[in-house]
This record gives sequence, structure tokens and C-alpha cells, in this order.
Amino acid sequence: MENKSFKERFLAMKTELKVGKNVENSFGGFQYRTKPQIEELLKPLQIKYNIIVFTTSRLIDVAGRVFIEATAKAEDVFSDEHIVARANAELQAKVGTKMSEPQLTGSSESYAGKYALGNLFGID
Repeated sequence: MENKSFKERFLAMKTELKVGKNVENSFGGFQYRTKPQIEELLKPLQIKYNIIVFTTSRLIDVAGRVFIEATAKAEDVFSDEHIVARANAELQAKVGTKMSEPQLTGSSESYAGKYALGNLFGID
């Protein structure tokens, strides 16, 4: 696998990654996937293809509204080559929910991170 370029290995990794919607939302009656589920499935592929995948996040202000901007990055172990994708999720106000502010922040971060990974790997 080392003889292949970063883009060839990333393409193989992207093609091999299969992430089903295994979690059920009993309130809404639909299936979905989670960020931890995607990350768990990526672990063996990162070793196999020598590509490190991680997410970072930051708060951004857009016209007075606060969003979490998540960045998913696939980085080659052998070089500085990388591919980046981003996604945003609005930080929800603590209105009509039993979640604490840290839980709301974590929920928005997880949601944005899941979609950043989805954008990076073409999931959905």
C-alpha cells in the first residue's frame, strides 16, 4: 500500500468505508448514524491505508448567530498531503430542552463533526 499515492489510498479508504444507519430515533421514528460510529469504523482503515483522520471544531459568529464549525481532515502518514471538509451546526439556545448548555454544545459539535466526516468521505 505504501507504493500508492495519498489520493489513491484515500480513494480506496473512502470506497471501503461503509457506515450504516444503525441507531434508531424512537421519538422521530428514523435511523441515523453517529460521529462515534463513523470514527470507530475508520480506526482499522487508518492503519490499513496509513491515513490519519480527525476532527476539530471552533465557534464562529455569523450575523449574530453562533455556529460550531467542524473540520474533518484526512492526513497522509508519509507526507504533508491532506484533504479537508467542513460542516456547521448552529449552537442551540437553551429553550424548551432539558439539556444543559455544555450538553447542547457537545450535541452541536457532534452533529457538525458527523457531517464534516460525511462530507470528507461522501457519506449521504
